Amino acid sequence: SSGSAGTSAVQFSAAPNPSATPRSGTLTIAGLTYTVNQAGAACAFSITGPASSPLLSSAGVSSQSFQFSSVLTGCSPLAVSYASWITVDTVTFGGTSGGVTYSVASNPFGATRSGMIQVGNALFTVVQSGATCAYSLSTYGKMFGVAGGNDTLFGSPTAVGCTPAVGTDQPSFITLGTLQGPTSNIFSLPYEVSPFSTSLTAIVRFGKVTFGGQILTIKQRSW
Repeated sequence: SSGSAGTSAVQFSAAPNPSATPRSGTLTIAGLTYTVNQAGAACAFSITGPASSPLLSSAGVSSQSFQFSSVLTGCSPLAVSYASWITVDTVTFGGTSGGVTYSVASNPFGATRSGMIQVGNALFTVVQSGATCAYSLSTYGKMFGVAGGNDTLFGSPTAVGCTPAVGTDQPSFITLGTLQGPTSNIFSLPYEVSPFSTSLTAIVRFGKVTFGGQILTIKQRSW
């Protein structure tokens, strides 16, 4: 018999790769070997369970953890913290599931803060309470004469980000101005004590100005 020479096309298809690991296979065509290389599937992750931490202590904590998973095998996940106060300690992964442990530094601010840890395409939110706000005052008592007068109370917070609640129990003769600051970590609160009405006897009246839980006692005499 006689033969003929020429070219021919061979069509083939490849099934999806269920793993993140590249793979290869071969075809034998007319006694010749043809190698087919296939890339690994793109890794995708999801957080297992809550995608946010509970409210963590402002004092800082260690050995916190969360779990994540992937539908693929062969992935090599990397956990990245996007907050300077969150440190990723360890990342484990085997098969299609893994975990991340992390530590949180103490919060010097009075406000609650949040930060992110990213595992591949998955995000986990870390939430930490603000530092306990406490205040100290420049003075805790003030005496005024019958004419009254103006003064300013200065107070300093123990944590950055704190803002004191202010008020008075005697609005009839104590008028508070607008809280200002902080400037160099010091708040200022102007206030006014009204003149004492005419009295035939010597009387001292009392009032309080509250400043973030601290108390300024105001005394005013009628003479």
